[in-house]
Amino acid sequence: MQEGSPAIDNGTNLGFIFTDIDGTSRPQGAGYDIGAYEYQSGIPGCTINSDCDDGLFCNGAEVCQASQCVSGTNPCIGGTFCSPIVCNEQTDSCETGDTCDDGEVCTIDSCDSGSETCSHTINTGQAGCENYLFIDNFDDGEVGATGWTAYNPGGGSWSVVSNAYQLSGSVSSVDGQRVLGAYSLIDGVQADNFTFSGRLRSTSSTDWRDLALAFGYQNANEHYLVIFNNGCNPDTNGVFKVNTTGRIKIDNEGCPAGEGIGYGILNDNNYHDFKIVRNGSSIKVYFDDMVNPLFTASDNSYGSGLFGVGSVNDNGVFDDIRISGPGGAGPVCLTTADTDCNAVISLDELNVHIQAWYMCSACVPDLFQAIEAWYGI
Repeated sequence: MQEGSPAIDNGTNLGFIFTDIDGTSRPQGAGYDIGAYEYQSGIPGCTINSDCDDGLFCNGAEVCQASQCVSGTNPCIGGTFCSPIVCNEQTDSCETGDTCDDGEVCTIDSCDSGSETCSHTINTGQAGCENYLFIDNFDDGEVGATGWTAYNPGGGSWSVVSNAYQLSGSVSSVDGQRVLGAYSLIDGVQADNFTFSGRLRSTSSTDWRDLALAFGYQNANEHYLVIFNNGCNPDTNGVFKVNTTGRIKIDNEGCPAGEGIGYGILNDNNYHDFKIVRNGSSIKVYFDDMVNPLFTASDNSYGSGLFGVGSVNDNGVFDDIRISGPGGAGPVCLTTADTDCNAVISLDELNVHIQAWYMCSACVPDLFQAIEAWYGI
């Protein structure tokens, strides 16, 4: 039926016919259309199938029926959870996909078709991957997060949304904010000297919105927390030691810009990079600036423990989580006088030590050791 046809809206309302011959709901306009077909406004008229072709392979073949274009169907359907048939628009072809491929060169991806879950192990045989203990970029297509265990004493729920690990729902403070209202721990990965890095983004707009990182986790009453908050006071925005009596702020920085709303670091809903470096009793926390630490602390109350992400009472997203380090081994020093050092360092950190080496010719062996630690030799 063409646009402007006198048959549009001029049919008889029978009161018991609700679709046309193609299944289109009727009436579409002010009244029923005359005949077996109901005109759909905005859908172009046609005379032959080629009038309807949108040029997209993955949309299937559109056809012309009763002067109306009918959408095609995806030609690439089927396969299994682990190996679905996917459509490649660039090559106009159907291909076998890999659900569990996370795109990480440092992981070996496995798929269990029975439980429809993915698992990833570190590819220690790959150059540059030797020091990684854990990697998860949440890009394997799973709705859940394999390798994580969620704890929600204050409510909330965890799921993978848009290839990131999201905490959503109502989260309430627990035990006077001594512990997190919701958190999720990485299964089985423990270390005392490490680099814990990733990205995070708040999805809340509250004045005291927060996101948190846990490490050295012994149990629910003994662990360390790093809390990023929009505000700052002695109870938030810093490094904390949790024990049975409270949450104790242990960083050296306090609130240098002042106390109150807006004096913290989590001031928007954008993604931010983070990194925690621990060597012995030294704890350094980085936020966006990966060279100069935001927080520093010294404490050795808890040794090797689990890692996690969460919030005191807000929502947010975490992504690209990586943990590297020598596990239980002692720190590898960069100079003979260095007592605060890291076995796995970033390129920026390495450059800082290279610059310092120019002033210290006696540090040549230690510089080479630092380069080897960074490069994974």
